[in-house]
Order: sequence, then structure tokens, then C-alpha cells
Amino acid sequence: MSKLQWSDDLAVGVELIDREHKELFSRIDALLQAMAKGQGKAEVVKVIDFLERYVVIHFSDEESLMLSVKYPGYAAHKLLHTAFIRDVAALKADLAAHGANAALAIRAQQELSGWLVNHIRQVDTKLAAFVKAAAPAGQTRASHS
Repeated sequence: MSKLQWSDDLAVGVELIDREHKELFSRIDALLQAMAKGQGKAEVVKVIDFLERYVVIHFSDEESLMLSVKYPGYAAHKLLHTAFIRDVAALKADLAAHGANAALAIRAQQELSGWLVNHIRQVDTKLAAFVKAAAPAGQTRASHS
């Protein structure tokens, strides 16, 4: 199973978002590696539980930022977040029902890492551009947490 690694080409230029994306990459990679190593269900559950909580925190931070700058794409962006939260919950339910098997590992790789990379490149970059344009000159840190 391949490693999920952050790369600078995924940075959107808003400190809060980039910092939280790096953490998401780290945790999803930990999940994928635990599954690839055949680690016990308890370890995989622990990582998914953290991921499930952290995704909510990250999305809440992004959504607060969108509201603070009156981002016109807020509603559509929030729907994508809601769908991803449901996907993580479905993955957790599948893990509970069937254990940490190869099919689940492949699904996690495709759904979690694929979604995150595509979301950053296609959706979060637009948000970041709007945030940077709305921010006073030289102020793109947007540290709302």
C-alpha cells in the first residue's frame, strides 16, 4: 500500500488550512500503514476514531473561515464536507462489521486519500484564493482556531 505524503504543491497558502491538511495527511497515512501492516483492529479503530473527530474540527474551521469572509461557495463546499464525514462513518461501520481486511484497506486508500487530494486541488484552492483576496494586504494566516 502506498504512503500518503503531504507535498508543498498541495499548500493553499492559508496557514490554518495548510496546517490542518498536513495533520489529515499524517493521520490518513497512519491508518493506511496500520492496515497495510495488518495491525490489529484496535489500532485501526483508534486511528479512524481520531480521524473522524479531526475531520469535524477541520471542516468546522474551514466553514467558519468561509462565513467570516462571506465566501459565495459556502453551501456547496459544506455539502462536500458533510458527504466526506458520512464516508468516514461508513468506513468505520464497515470496519466494525468486517474487520481490517484488504478490501477495506483499498477502499480507505481510494476514498480518503483520493478525496482529500482532489478536494484540496479543486475546492480548497478556490476558497484560499478568495480568502487571500478578501484579507488585508499581507494577512493570509487566517488562524481562526
